Amino acid sequence: MKITIKPILLLFIIAINCHWLCAQCSQNTYSFNTQEEVDNFPAFHPTCTEITGNLIIQNSEAYNLDSLIQITKVANRISIRGNSLLGNLSGLSNIVQCSDLEITNNSNLTNANGIANIQELYGTVIFVNNPRIQTFIGLNLPSSINKVLVSDNDSMFYFSAFKDALDINDFIIINDNPKLGSLEICETTKRIGNLTIQNHPSLVQISSLDSLIAVDTLSVINNNRLTLLPHLDQLQNVNGQLIISDNDTLKTINRLPNLIAVENGLLIHNNRNLEDFTGTIQLNSIGNKVEFINNLELDNIDGLSTANHVSTDSLSIVDNLSLVYCQNDFVCDYIRDENKYREITNNGSNSCTAPELLDWCVVDTKESESLTPFSIYPIPFVDELHISAEDNAKWQKIELFNSTGKLILENQNDSSILSTRDLSSGYYYLHLHANDEIYSFRLVK
Repeated sequence: MKITIKPILLLFIIAINCHWLCAQCSQNTYSFNTQEEVDNFPAFHPTCTEITGNLIIQNSEAYNLDSLIQITKVANRISIRGNSLLGNLSGLSNIVQCSDLEITNNSNLTNANGIANIQELYGTVIFVNNPRIQTFIGLNLPSSINKVLVSDNDSMFYFSAFKDALDINDFIIINDNPKLGSLEICETTKRIGNLTIQNHPSLVQISSLDSLIAVDTLSVINNNRLTLLPHLDQLQNVNGQLIISDNDTLKTINRLPNLIAVENGLLIHNNRNLEDFTGTIQLNSIGNKVEFINNLELDNIDGLSTANHVSTDSLSIVDNLSLVYCQNDFVCDYIRDENKYREITNNGSNSCTAPELLDWCVVDTKESESLTPFSIYPIPFVDELHISAEDNAKWQKIELFNSTGKLILENQNDSSILSTRDLSSGYYYLHLHANDEIYSFRLVK
């Protein structure tokens, strides 16, 4: 019996086999040390388009990679490192997939756009010490990435990448790029492990980050021309620390309207032109520590008002020379707990010191004998404290606090005489609840 194959089917089979054969590479890893090795690649490996291991060009004499244009995929790592003659990466412009990418220590590399078209990358991106690259746009990967480091690129003034990345699982660190003026990253990214933007004397603008919901630690440090934080309107949780430090021209921290929790502490240090900390209207908890230190123009910390003090163990409000009003619910609730560490000193007025704040927070601004329908006597008191009501005024509850704000006596009966025989000498604060008001008195025994 004679078997015939229709021509169209034969062509289909040939095409499939050719695709498989044409993609084959004889080695797992290709490492190039000379320009001759690069130039000979198409002749020696005419069917190689998908490398199953690594592509390495390291400390080589190569100055042009155009002969590698047939490569479309690298299963593992692309490493372009320590090449003193290499000027561009145009020969890699057809590569759409790799696992890790390293572009480091290439002293004459002026253009890295050859790797900008990569669409699948799941591991690490390292872009370090390429002193002649001025701009980079690309790597807008619709996938998750583990780590990103962009550092010490001395001439780079514009960097735009990772806009479509789903998550950065471990960290993204962008630091020590001295001419970087504009940074655009992670426009659709919802979660980043640790995000650090640090040591940029020329950085004016941080764009994107519009979709970020959660981050482990967020650090914006020593960016001396940055006047505004990026829009972080969707950010809800900082699972570690939120650090805003040494940004000389930063004016305001008010772009965190949906921030709910900072789990490991809020550190606001040495921002000499920072004027306010506001806009965190959803902030519920701040773990471990809260520090506002040496922010010379800071005049309010109202953004703390909604936070719960319970998980905070250390509060420092120090050397904020324009801060004259520290009184908010968070601060008052915190300093009433005598077991917690606090350092509140050398701010814009005496009202922003720990003793004055304690006095204000416990006594309250309603203390004024001329405005209350009640009289408290004798003052100083000894064994008894008498309460006298005027104009048929009635009270519902009396609370007596010691000098540290601890509640030591509560009376909800009708008696107008409190027994104080067992109290030690010192200052006390009395809250008298009446007609949905609280009348406060500072007393001494």
